[in-house]
This record gives sequence, C-alpha cells and structure tokens, in this order.
Amino acid sequence: MIANGTVRQRDIVRAFGVPLATVKRYMKVHREQGTAGFFPTAAAAIGERTDAGVKQRAQALLDEGKSVPEVSREIGVTGTTLHKAIQAGRLHAFKKKR
Repeated sequence: MIANGTVRQRDIVRAFGVPLATVKRYMKVHREQGTAGFFPTAAAAIGERTDAGVKQRAQALLDEGKSVPEVSREIGVTGTTLHKAIQAGRLHAFKKKR
C-alpha cells in the first residue's frame, strides 16, 4: 500500500505499532526484490552450501557402514544436517538389517 501511494509510512507505524526503521527496511526489500524478497528459499546445507569434497567424504563414510553420529564427528557437520540430506536423497545411508 505504501508503494502504491495509498498510505504513508507513518500511517503503518501508527496502525501496527512497528518502528519506522522496520517499515523502511521492508520497503527497501520490496523495492529491490519485490514480494519474493519476503519468502526466501532455503538452501540445503549438505547439498548446496557444502563443497563436493565434504559430501563425497560423508557418503564414503556412510558406505563403510558408519553411523550418522560417527560421520558427523569425523567431517564436522551436524547430525541433523546429515539426516536431512539423507531424507532429501542427497546422501544414502547404510541400512541396518534387523
């Protein structure tokens, strides 16, 4: 509504009780990125942010039959990150026989 000229920034501050700096910050995001700037996509840590060497090392350790906590300690990536990568299909874990 601010971008369309329907209301002023100070009207938003009064109506919603947010600081003027917050309104200005979000207006800048809207100007530069549009509405997509308010909904960033999440990057998968082991797949997109971690280099290929770490991913390959993690997969090699998992293929050896090591557990996720053991791999986590050895390569320095949290167990949660490894579990997410396994669930997303970026890594494949060794299945234990019961």
